[in-house]
Amino acid sequence: MYKRQSHMGMAEQADRWLQVAEDALRRQGRKGLLGIALAARALLYLNRGRYAEGLRLSQEALALLPSDGRRIAEARIEALRVQGMCLVRLGRLDEAERCLREALEGSRTLEDPYREILVLAGLATCYHGRGRLEEAVQTQRLMVTLARRLGSPGYLAEALNDLAYTLYLLGEYTEAQQALEEALDTARRVGHRQVEAFALISLGELLRDLGGSKRAVDLLAHGLEIAEVLDNAFLATYGREALALAYLQLGEIRQALAKAREAVDMADRQRAPAQASRYQATLGLIQVESGEVEEGLKTLQEACALSAEAGSEGEVALSLIHISEPTRLGMISYAVFCLK
Repeated sequence: MYKRQSHMGMAEQADRWLQVAEDALRRQGRKGLLGIALAARALLYLNRGRYAEGLRLSQEALALLPSDGRRIAEARIEALRVQGMCLVRLGRLDEAERCLREALEGSRTLEDPYREILVLAGLATCYHGRGRLEEAVQTQRLMVTLARRLGSPGYLAEALNDLAYTLYLLGEYTEAQQALEEALDTARRVGHRQVEAFALISLGELLRDLGGSKRAVDLLAHGLEIAEVLDNAFLATYGREALALAYLQLGEIRQALAKAREAVDMADRQRAPAQASRYQATLGLIQVESGEVEEGLKTLQEACALSAEAGSEGEVALSLIHISEPTRLGMISYAVFCLK
């Protein structure tokens, strides 16, 4: 039941179902099943942008789950994957990579290619955060190969979307667009709304960079609408930043500032300084571009402070050095790359 509720975007109802199960299992002292329930709830919190809570739940799940039995092993791998992704969002990349590599080893030991694809996706995201984009591309190409071999359209749509985004950052626009169009078509065919939202936002970013900002705004707004229905906090925040940059390219400064501020507010609520620093930097640079120089510099200083708190000050320092001029020239992809 909770999986269906979560897939349809009814996250609060799914959370209530899981809390009912968790309470019952605690009373009964059934540690293994309680660990499985906690791992499922941790995933829900990850998707809702509640990273610290998701991390706590995944850690509690791992403490309860023994190492024997396939069902328990699958739950351990999922808890490790969710723990790794929460750590990525919180900027704790060394810990995240260790968790994800352990989860990858476990999925391969179980000979579970479906779970392996999910863990590989997490590792690729971790590589992104560390600027290792070539490793991310290699990992995502492996995901696409596995998904095609399995004949699974849902997993294929996710893998194609992830690959396309990295190709986009590397400036491989033709291949990125082909992958995104296939991902979007596949996601719509199987009703995978989350991948549809990701693909719409990624395609919008791509078209924005190629000069099609008016159509890009429509795609980004549609993707953002789906993300909000699904209660996917990360994607809803990221979509706002992408939309802000599209408005900036069109010269619609008021809309750009409004969306950038919304992204900052959402990131602050997620209590993830590594993510918040990025959105603060974007807002500051849009403020500078709009002529609010003093306010923009203040916002950029706040971004640097947040990045220092998250241990990612090098990334934001690069963005501050490089992003302003490419933004004025409309080279948004390079500007966004500097923020990664």
